[in-house]
Amino acid sequence: MGQLNIKSDKADALVSRLVALTGENKTQAVVAALEERLARVEREQRAEERVRRILDAAADIRRLMGEPMPTMAELDAELYDPDTGLPA
Repeated sequence: MGQLNIKSDKADALVSRLVALTGENKTQAVVAALEERLARVEREQRAEERVRRILDAAADIRRLMGEPMPTMAELDAELYDPDTGLPA
């Protein structure tokens, strides 16, 4: 069985306040707080990883499209018939 010995007046005061509100014992309160924080940090890291992958994909698309990037008018001209306005 592992031991955690925290010698912090602030930590003790915080866990005491939490215990008073929840009715948990100090160990339960600390474990619940750590689980919640760990879940939040893991969610944030997954979100950051998704953003990084999206930005990397966007950079790849930009490279594949060549330089300079086509304007919206040029893209519209490729996609729509200028006479009817319907998709080409």
